[in-house]
Amino acid sequence: MKKIILLALILCGLFLPQWVSAQTEGDVNLKAQQQVTFKNQFDLDIHYLALEATYKRRLYKNLFIGGSFHFGSALGWLYYDKRFSAFGDMIYGKVLLDYAFSKKFHMHIGALYGLNYFEYYFDIDFFKGLEVGLFYKIWRLEIGFQPKLGYASANDNLLYLFPIIHIKIPIVRW
Repeated sequence: MKKIILLALILCGLFLPQWVSAQTEGDVNLKAQQQVTFKNQFDLDIHYLALEATYKRRLYKNLFIGGSFHFGSALGWLYYDKRFSAFGDMIYGKVLLDYAFSKKFHMHIGALYGLNYFEYYFDIDFFKGLEVGLFYKIWRLEIGFQPKLGYASANDNLLYLFPIIHIKIPIVRW
C-alpha cells in the first residue's frame, strides 16, 4: 500500500508543475487579449459649426490625459446685467482627463481658456471655465454631449455653453 501512495505522489509531483504552468499560460494569453494596445490617440471632434483637435495619452488602463484646440462658432448664454444674452465665435484650448467606464462609454473633465465674441456688449473677451463631456461609442464614432460653464474675464460674467451634439472621430491610435 505504501508503494502505491509513494508512486501516486511521484506522478503528481512530475505532472503537477506542467498542469499549473498550462493554466497560467492560458490566463496570461487571455489577459493580453483583453488589454488595450495603444498609448496615444488623436481625435477630430465635430461641433455645430466648429472643429476641435484632441490629443490624449494613456496614464493607466482606463485613464487618459490630454489637450485640445477648438475653433469655430459655439452657442451659449452669458449672464450679464441680471439677464441672459447669446454669444458665439470662439477659440479655446483645454487640458482634459478622460476616463473610460467601458469600451462603449467614457467621460472627460476639462479646464479651458480662450477668446469669445459676446453679442450683448459687442466685444471680444477672454473666458475660462470647466466642461464635462459624456460620450457613447457607436461603430467608430463617439457621440455625446459636452456642456461648459465659466466666466468672462473682463466683467466676471457667468457663461454657459450648451452644444447640441458632439461627435468624436478617432483618427490615429499608436
